[in-house]
Amino acid sequence: MNKYKKIKSSNDGLFLEVELGNYCNYTCSYCMPSVYSGTDWIDYNKLCSFIDKVKPKHVLLGGGEPTTYPKINPLLIFLKSKGIITDIISNGSRSLNWWVTNSKYLDIITLSFHLEYANVFSFTEILKYLTETKIVTVNVPMIPERFSECHIIAKQLSKIKNTFVSLKALTNYETQELYEYTEDQLMEMSNIIKPKDKTTVNKNSVTIKGFNIDGKEEKTTAQKLISEKNNRFKSWLCWKGISYLRLKYNGDLFRAACEQPDGPFLNIYDDFLELPKEPSICNKDYCFCLTDLKTIDKVKL
Repeated sequence: MNKYKKIKSSNDGLFLEVELGNYCNYTCSYCMPSVYSGTDWIDYNKLCSFIDKVKPKHVLLGGGEPTTYPKINPLLIFLKSKGIITDIISNGSRSLNWWVTNSKYLDIITLSFHLEYANVFSFTEILKYLTETKIVTVNVPMIPERFSECHIIAKQLSKIKNTFVSLKALTNYETQELYEYTEDQLMEMSNIIKPKDKTTVNKNSVTIKGFNIDGKEEKTTAQKLISEKNNRFKSWLCWKGISYLRLKYNGDLFRAACEQPDGPFLNIYDDFLELPKEPSICNKDYCFCLTDLKTIDKVKL
């Protein structure tokens, strides 16, 4: 049972998440095969045209692995020219030279350290370069049977200046249920590991406010909502499709990452249709998407 009756994010303006393709150079055991097993990419010209129409304030680039998108450099230059806050979630596997060329067009960078594939030495080299000028969040997917290994590396990465490390609880992509963790592990994952430098402020973070039954306000995070099991919003009123949109590589547009309540409502390859203006009822048992939790308001009916 959710202890809150209302979730309020600090997001203002339209947040657009773009799935650039269905290819990734990693094939992690906990990821859906649909995000790494393909070779398809969103059409560059259609994407730019759509962005010009909806005028998002913030664009998050994902995948698959977004840095492998064939037109990633011109896309980043285009977004920068529009004054759009440009955000990326990457596995950090591209070369240091790639980041030297492209990181100047990025406002927010989130790297994911995937223990099954990542090279800790090259990952650290890239992270040290990026944090000379930026604050970077690193997500570490916490594989239950390798929890200690993941935690040790997370602690190591957190020692790099301007680096905030988030221990990411994993969900079974087939059942949509949280993996089995101990209570201690869930407690550990509810906290972000902050840099040793106390003067560093994570400007990339999005404040979430939770209002409990008596109306008292509490600050929380997406990770805490999940690990403390306050991420059940079924039958709540949800502002997905209004403050947040998700665009897939095939042109399908969804109200949220969960692709609910009724699947895609628009495809950008067809004639342009009007965007949603009213919130909808949530029909998912749980919300596990960090971006959804950070950017979409929810109210218990």
